[in-house]
Amino acid sequence: MSRPSALLGAVVVLATAASVGTLGSTAPPAGAGEPPESVPGTVALVQQSAWVPLGGRTDLVVNVDDAASSAELVVTAYEAITSNTSFQRTLDREDLGSTLGQIALPTSTLEAAPNGQRVPILLDPETPTGFGFPTVGRQGVYPLVLELRDPATGDTGDGFVTYLVVIDTQREAGPISERLRVAWVWPFVAPPAELPDGTPDPEVVAALGRQGRLGRLAAALPDADAVPVTLAPDPETLEAWVRWAGAAPADVPADDLEPQLSAAQASALAPGITALQRAVAGGQQVLTSPFVPIDFPSLLAAGLESPAQGQLLTGTFELGNALGVRIDPRTEYLDPVDDATMSRLAGTVVDRLVVEPSSLAPRESRFTPSRPFLLAAGGMLVDATDNDEVAVSLLETDLAPALQAQQFLAALAVVALEQPNDLRGLVVVPPSDWDPAPETVAAVTQGLERNPLLQAVDLDTYFDEVPTELDEAGEPVVRMLEPIEPTAPPVSARAWRAADNDLEALATLVPETDPRIARGERALLVSLSSTFEGPSGRADAHAYLASIDESVQSVLALVSAAEDRTVTITARRAEIPISFRNEGDEPIRVRVTLESEKLNFPDGSEFLLELPPQNTTEQFLVEARTSGAFPLTLTVSSPDGRLDFQRSRLTVRSTAVSGVGVLLTVTAAAFLAIWWLNHYLRGRRRRRVRSA
Repeated sequence: MSRPSALLGAVVVLATAASVGTLGSTAPPAGAGEPPESVPGTVALVQQSAWVPLGGRTDLVVNVDDAASSAELVVTAYEAITSNTSFQRTLDREDLGSTLGQIALPTSTLEAAPNGQRVPILLDPETPTGFGFPTVGRQGVYPLVLELRDPATGDTGDGFVTYLVVIDTQREAGPISERLRVAWVWPFVAPPAELPDGTPDPEVVAALGRQGRLGRLAAALPDADAVPVTLAPDPETLEAWVRWAGAAPADVPADDLEPQLSAAQASALAPGITALQRAVAGGQQVLTSPFVPIDFPSLLAAGLESPAQGQLLTGTFELGNALGVRIDPRTEYLDPVDDATMSRLAGTVVDRLVVEPSSLAPRESRFTPSRPFLLAAGGMLVDATDNDEVAVSLLETDLAPALQAQQFLAALAVVALEQPNDLRGLVVVPPSDWDPAPETVAAVTQGLERNPLLQAVDLDTYFDEVPTELDEAGEPVVRMLEPIEPTAPPVSARAWRAADNDLEALATLVPETDPRIARGERALLVSLSSTFEGPSGRADAHAYLASIDESVQSVLALVSAAEDRTVTITARRAEIPISFRNEGDEPIRVRVTLESEKLNFPDGSEFLLELPPQNTTEQFLVEARTSGAFPLTLTVSSPDGRLDFQRSRLTVRSTAVSGVGVLLTVTAAAFLAIWWLNHYLRGRRRRRVRSA
């Protein structure tokens, strides 16, 4: 969005009654388009009344640069617009209809005024001063073309089309029976706030600052009593915004797992989130949303239903935490949406939807669609409405703020006057990357306040007040969803579940307060964001999943056990010492598994241990079946057995004699003793016989 520049050259001011609101106050860039070389200079709208009473006067301030000093400013009024379709045809200064009146003013002779030059353009033909359009005799939306012209050749140069919204304020019943309800949704969405390594994304930090896209938008939030709007913040963005703005200044080590911002950065972020919290406390409605923007049909088609549901639950929880209020989850904005999505929403509290017109099966309508309807999908009927594409497109143009605001408000006024006696409404949801100039937002909010044709409401009020559209038989209109072909999600279900399993295993190793757990949970959610598009987007999404594996590996690298050594036992049953080392600063929980074909383990072969930092030696009871040297396999893994730290091979040497060996030895000794005693006794008897 281009930014306003200083007021240059001549300025045309069209006077107004004091009661009429004025759009814009800062000089914008030059007008749209490249003027012909024969008519140099540019003209741009700086300020205009949102509406003017029938028979009154309107303020119009334009910026004419010095290069147009020899040109004249031509102001042409055209017949009132009667439909939204005809309004769209006039935006490019074509098909404007019949001319009501025209004035040509030499830019060099414009009357001086305190803030520029003044030329009164009057709607009352009997007013003795100024230039008038005597045929403006009824309320309506009138195209007004301003352009530079060479008085000698008649060639025209730079210019634009704006609109006079003329309202008959003298009607006894009021200008219209029911003002058009306008539900304006403000998205607060940024790319993932943290990079895969857990550090803040500098671009997001900048967007949340005082001069950033979202910081400026938050500062422009109106008072809910004057202009209600509906806030649609991205929970992931908001959670980081609150956390970063509240971070205490600290010298954070480069390898710290919990990144913080500097004091200056945190201070720059504080005004925006404070403004958001204040707006919500003041009554502005908040829409719930997934933790990050997601493509529901894509995730469901890929078999990621549970993570999709988790996105909604986490999003609602984080919004409530960040804003300090309970978030009503029954109203949702969904894009895209299909029957499968609606089926999953069945039985939930969601019963009011805003969808894009492209999601709906087309239907013909004489007037601008401006009422809720019943949406039939997934075996359910819910109250729904669609986003107004025309109004949204006018908020995305790269025009001077005052002109952009006037075209937007004029488009709404045209819809209001299509059926002035019926209660109707529009919902306007700009895209997630909406980046309006502050002057545009201020001009629109000022134009909505106390507007005789328009009434700003939040989404809840829109659904509560605007009646459901009826068909010719007097029955509620039921609309269907257009079938869509779901796209592939940014990460496959297999890759996502593998990362989820790794994170669950990691959670069994370290304390639940370990920052790697929170970072991993965030990475799982962020990896499903629909903002990741194309090959580069998929690579970014996989980088978040890869960060979980990096966290796992960082823990696995901390633990080691003694290996390649021999332990000697001298008894058949003995305890063997095994040393472990934890290089980290926190305890780590592990499972130790012992395996051997020649050893028994009387206390069991699996043990859950908590290893404190540094060295730990544990005693394990073994029983040798025989003497000799036997291999012992030691496996250190996560408590759930999913992750292996290390597999070691030790040798256990047993010098103890077995029970059978002892029995044979005793038997042999007894046999020798008996044999010796028998031999001794026989010898004595022989000696006695000889002596006799």
